[in-house]
Amino acid sequence: MMNGIKLLCVVLLALSAIGVDAAGSPEDRPEVTATGVTPPDPVDPVPEEPPADDLDPRVAALRQFEPLSIPHASWFLTRDLLRDSELLAEYVRITGVCTLSLLWSDDQAYVACGRAIDTAGRGMIAILYSPYNQQDADSAASFDAAWAAELLHVSQRLQHVKSLPQGELIQLALLDHEQYRHDEEPLVGVKLAVMYQIFHQHVLLVSWYGQGMIRRNVREENGWELFPKTLPSVPHDGLFGIALFELHNLTLTREVIRRSAAEADKHGADLAAWVCLGTGYAYEWDTGGDRVWRRDLTYPRANTWRFGFDLAHKYVSARPEVFAPYDRIKLVIFYPAPYGPANRFWHDHFLAYLHGWNRKPMEK
Repeated sequence: MMNGIKLLCVVLLALSAIGVDAAGSPEDRPEVTATGVTPPDPVDPVPEEPPADDLDPRVAALRQFEPLSIPHASWFLTRDLLRDSELLAEYVRITGVCTLSLLWSDDQAYVACGRAIDTAGRGMIAILYSPYNQQDADSAASFDAAWAAELLHVSQRLQHVKSLPQGELIQLALLDHEQYRHDEEPLVGVKLAVMYQIFHQHVLLVSWYGQGMIRRNVREENGWELFPKTLPSVPHDGLFGIALFELHNLTLTREVIRRSAAEADKHGADLAAWVCLGTGYAYEWDTGGDRVWRRDLTYPRANTWRFGFDLAHKYVSARPEVFAPYDRIKLVIFYPAPYGPANRFWHDHFLAYLHGWNRKPMEK
């Protein structure tokens, strides 16, 4: 009997040395004190899905739609949207593209896009850049030096973002060249060709805004003009970037598409449409037809619904003489930035666009 007691004592001492009590529980078992039993630290419960009432209504609205069948890029996304992981993931799931600025988006923006693409299960990153090519009228040499410096900076920046873990997701470059006028500098075309080659070393597809675009100009004899900053001879990947910034006038929108498609045919290209939802240009007839930008352009969401419907359905594209050759549009770029401060009507019009694309009645 004594030998059994001694053996039990030895076992208890051994268990105590490795932090286990006689009942086999860890050291953080309830402690018996003079005032009673001290309970162990509570275990954090497994987090549950937030109640439906707590879900962002914008996210809930987007979840009813299937992904769009062609990529929809945009002006570069705002920091607020990049920080809203839930809304960003739903937006990327539907559009297939997360657009960032080559110069202004930091590395964390690429991380956010990468996570959104992982969550969405599809998507790519597009990079937006605006070449600066205004001529210094007093010194062509300084213009050339500034351009050379920009080419070097762009090349270094592209190498950096492509070296990021998300670099392989960067597949599209949107080049917006509002800064230059080719009639002021005959060598701009050559320089932009070099810019194109630099981007094409890193991305699969390059599209220039305004290249080959036909737009309305009431001061022209026939009321139309080839976008004056356009250089159709600059290398391209078969997508001429046109501006559809007047969805409040679907008749005008369809005519822009028809005429731009005819211009693109001359160069073996299709169309990339820059589209404004809930904002855009309006005409001031009191001043002779000037086009004025309106941040909050009030027009019926039914127009946006109809545009989404027309763009998605072959019935419409098969009748270009009645509607327009919408099937020539292979890429859509939203402007300004989605869910950005420049347009408070954007989400409502985006929902109308998705309803039209999916042939769903528009919600009131």
